[in-house]
Amino acid sequence: MLTQADFLTRFPEFTPAAPSGLVQSKLDEALGALSPSVYGHQLDTAHGYLAAHLLAVSPLGKNARLEDDPANGDTPYGRRYKQIRKELAPRGFVT
Repeated sequence: MLTQADFLTRFPEFTPAAPSGLVQSKLDEALGALSPSVYGHQLDTAHGYLAAHLLAVSPLGKNARLEDDPANGDTPYGRRYKQIRKELAPRGFVT
């Protein structure tokens, strides 16, 4: 599980862009969507990318987006999270 400090070290683009409470809220939301038994050693990585995606698509996170694709809500963070999830599919995870 990533702490807010760990997250901001890995994703410094969110330091000036999102209020501290919002970062923690999205970290909590992302963690609630992840199962440690499924993600195993990839849990922290998946947690970070999913939280970054949730922040980037939020109204207050728009300044931290690396790419802006409002048509489908896609972000580089969301694509990386989906890639991690897909890599775990052979271990019994339904994508």
